[in-house]
Amino acid sequence: MTQFQTRRNHADQRERKGAATTDNGCEVSHQKALERILGCPVYYTRAYASYEKGAVENVNRIIRRWFPKGTDFSKVPREDILAVESIVNSIHRLSLKGASAHEYHSRLAKAA
Repeated sequence: MTQFQTRRNHADQRERKGAATTDNGCEVSHQKALERILGCPVYYTRAYASYEKGAVENVNRIIRRWFPKGTDFSKVPREDILAVESIVNSIHRLSLKGASAHEYHSRLAKAA
């Protein structure tokens, strides 16, 4: 999961009380802390088993349409990153019952 997705999804995950699936990268190595922050169980996939985290890999595939693997993001203008983030978050997802991430976040904000 990219860092901007992680930050944006913290509140959503606490509300949904589902589960988070991630790889075994060092940035997500503190399972108990993650579970406390997210408010749900955290599961790790096996190395090279991208099929075990399909939603994340699907988003990564979409992002790579604009930023190929290996892109040096320190050289990408912030406006370009924000534009792609907005596009990705406007895509409707089955995991959000047909809503986009923008719509889902708006509903959560109104309910709070």
